[in-house]
Amino acid sequence: MNARNRPKTSIWTKSRRTSRRMLALGLLMVLPAACASARPIKTAPPIATGSSLAGDYLAGRFAQSQKNLGVAVDFLEKALNKSPTAPNLLRRTFILLAMEGRIDEADAMARRVVGVKADAPIANLALVAGLIRGRRFGAAEKKLSHLPPGGINSYMGPLLRAWVSLAGGGNAAKALKILKPLGGKNGSKALYDIHAALILEQAGKEAAAEKRYLAAAEAQGGFSLRLAKLLGNLYERSGKTAKARKLYLKLKKQNPRSRVLDPDLARLDRGETPKPLVATPTDGAAESFFGVANSLRQQNVHNMGLIFGRLALSLRPRFPEAQILVAEILEESGRLGAANGVYSAIDPKSSFSWAARMRLALNLNKLGRTKKAIDLFRKLAAEYPARPEPLIRLGDIMRGHARFGEAITAYDGALSRIKTPTKRYWSLFYARGISLEQSKQWAPAEADLLKALELKP
Repeated sequence: MNARNRPKTSIWTKSRRTSRRMLALGLLMVLPAACASARPIKTAPPIATGSSLAGDYLAGRFAQSQKNLGVAVDFLEKALNKSPTAPNLLRRTFILLAMEGRIDEADAMARRVVGVKADAPIANLALVAGLIRGRRFGAAEKKLSHLPPGGINSYMGPLLRAWVSLAGGGNAAKALKILKPLGGKNGSKALYDIHAALILEQAGKEAAAEKRYLAAAEAQGGFSLRLAKLLGNLYERSGKTAKARKLYLKLKKQNPRSRVLDPDLARLDRGETPKPLVATPTDGAAESFFGVANSLRQQNVHNMGLIFGRLALSLRPRFPEAQILVAEILEESGRLGAANGVYSAIDPKSSFSWAARMRLALNLNKLGRTKKAIDLFRKLAAEYPARPEPLIRLGDIMRGHARFGEAITAYDGALSRIKTPTKRYWSLFYARGISLEQSKQWAPAEADLLKALELKP
């Protein structure tokens, strides 16, 4: 019962591998050594610190290898006090600050990085994000115009310049012209179509936006969840609710375990009209960072995926897809507490709140906070009386702690919420069967194990 029920956050879930590989390759060409993921050191002696530049630097590297990035930054900043213009030290400190989401400090460090290496790509993009946050669109456009071509800039440059142009008073035609180079690049057609659609929406050109969304789906071989939500949102606001429902149901059929579209379908049932998912040019810039972050994460470039996710959130703090992305990267790197901090910040009204709270509870148990995990799963089970998942996870926790009677009760409750058990629930019968066997209830245990075999021979 360890299968995860995560939402598919990627707008590129169905895109061609070429696009993701090119993005990853473009970034790898400009990454400093400081970005490399360090493997945890299992046995290492304590490092004497505070007496020298080397001592502080090594202590910072050790803390980073142990995934204690906050401590790593503290030591590296001490080292910087002794060698304030060391390029590699500046880059490493900037990278860690950005990964931690300490955006104001990262901005200050990015300025120092650019001071010693004017064309540093990630630092410059972070500074562009800061200028956009400050609504200094002219300054952002000027900085973008001076970035060297190639690498990650060949993607982020047109995206951010298009949105900055629109924010600074430019029209959609100008923004689309800036974006156009992406449409001719091998592997970036879907990226172009999605952002062209979003820009056309800003101009009120709904029919043209719909065509671009459909072109994006064709370019990436089908609808990803993100693309479906963007187009469905447009359909709802345009009064094409039947099209929206059809699209949501299609994606739900493709992703039967995901609950992300349930609020959208419920909203249609209530006859309510949603707000735009990307309402402003600043939101569009955040979408740019998010899309690239997600592509990098899928290529296992986790540190940079985390940085771009953090930059997306710096532009749009209440961006649930980006929050989920950042939390999942943190979780995958073993930083469960930090991941839970992001999960808990997701708006309870968001489509992603359910998935976030489920992950939060699972992580609480892994962190040894079992009572809080149990309480949260029980709360979720009460809030969503038709959904079996909280009770399944609750049963798993009880079984994992050898509380087999309570596990059986939880599994019984889960099965009572499932009208017709299908193949996907074979493991539920198996888990309850094991709990019954441990409770010496042989006959019902055998029946459950046989049912599990029946569902999944």
